Amino acid sequence: HPPHTVDKTLVTICTACSQHSPRDYKKFLKAIKPLGLNEVVKPVWIDWLLSNPSRFLLIEPLHHFHCFAWDHNVQWCLTALGADELDFCFSIIQTLVGYRAFDEGLSKLKQVTGRDHCAIQRYIISVVAGVP
Repeated sequence: HPPHTVDKTLVTICTACSQHSPRDYKKFLKAIKPLGLNEVVKPVWIDWLLSNPSRFLLIEPLHHFHCFAWDHNVQWCLTALGADELDFCFSIIQTLVGYRAFDEGLSKLKQVTGRDHCAIQRYIISVVAGVP
């Protein structure tokens, strides 16, 4: 795949936004998927001068970020809340279409994929925020 440079990404986002309004989420989502975009229309790095995410957000560091979250943050939550409480909180989350559900919780997971890491990171703050 060619690198997703700042210019290419911003042009692709502008093109997608001009063809379908981001406010019409269903049509917009269908339009951006083939373009390799997600639903973000104003990237956090848009105002960073001389930044190029394709140079510093490489696959290997991203993989380590996700592993770090699992190895440290989730394990800390398991210790702080207890496996039963954390499992219960994850089991009752109402998941959106396309997101991973953890009906049995986290403590019983044997193998955790990169997709699981991402899904857990999406939920972990909301799970621990409501626990006294």
